[in-house]
Amino acid sequence: MVRYGRRVADRPLPSRRDLLRFSLGLALLSSTGLSGCTFSNPTIDSPGRPSGSATPNASGTPRPTPAPTPTVAPASRSSANRERGLAALAAAIISGRQGKALNKDQRTLLRSVRAAHRSHADALDPDGPPAKAAKISDLSLPQALSLLARREAAAAKAHRKTALTSSGLHALLLGSMSVAAAGFAGAVTDSSPPSVGAAEYRPPPLLSDVEAVQALVGQLHAVVYGYQLAIGQMPVSSGPHGRAVRELRSTRVERDRLIAWLKRRKADIPAAEAAYVPTVVPRDGASAAKLIRTMHVALLPFYGQWLAAAGDADRKRALTMFTSAAGRADSWNAPLAAWPGYPQS
Repeated sequence: MVRYGRRVADRPLPSRRDLLRFSLGLALLSSTGLSGCTFSNPTIDSPGRPSGSATPNASGTPRPTPAPTPTVAPASRSSANRERGLAALAAAIISGRQGKALNKDQRTLLRSVRAAHRSHADALDPDGPPAKAAKISDLSLPQALSLLARREAAAAKAHRKTALTSSGLHALLLGSMSVAAAGFAGAVTDSSPPSVGAAEYRPPPLLSDVEAVQALVGQLHAVVYGYQLAIGQMPVSSGPHGRAVRELRSTRVERDRLIAWLKRRKADIPAAEAAYVPTVVPRDGASAAKLIRTMHVALLPFYGQWLAAAGDADRKRALTMFTSAAGRADSWNAPLAAWPGYPQS
């Protein structure tokens, strides 16, 4: 990093004690990427015998233990039905007379929205009934898209409420769907909407809340450094420069509050590296904005793992920070995500 008068020196990998390995496939990172952190996969002890393992019968001959039949909670079924309804509405706009007025970008977005909602519903209730076809024949295209936007916004609010009463990976599942729906709500009425990034439903390992916050703090150190690089390449009088300066300030405040959270728990605080190597080297305003966008896309899974790990006292805060981070990514023209907060492929 010549601009700062220093370079990244060769150094040994962080120890297992200091950092957690979490394989996220971050777009942000090269082998010594901007994060500067590597993570190790935690293991989760499973209570009792794994389902499907062999148990002896009276004669001593092993026999397979049948896996339990999964049950779907009423709240999950209700959320799944909401998702299938959104998929049906998007499908009706594509295939109905409104679809003839869609431009290429709008059609691509609606197909991605339809696929995302179907994927959400299947994750919640894979055997649920299909939604009834949406009846929108009397609506114009703007009216139909406005209806979809309102229902997406309502879904975002409903999923958030359910996420706050959930825990673990189920809280992440509902929180991710809330963030996705909020993004879709703001995009479906746009004549030049953003794309939806490729992703799949791959639940991450469940960390402890301390481990998740430590991982997030380690990434926020890198993001602060990346903002400094980007700001230095933006025209001082430009709107993006002022926004980046404000976001750098808020990122520092957020990081410092999480550090204080770790201190209250007498946990180790991840140290910032002297420098990081970004995969996007900012040379002008456009590449500086690309660096910020790339950082935020890569950061979202770390907010997601904290939401999954957060206890009752911290879940609202974790979800609010996750939602705000997704909004910042969107504001820098990041692709929308079908599964925000999950490891990206």
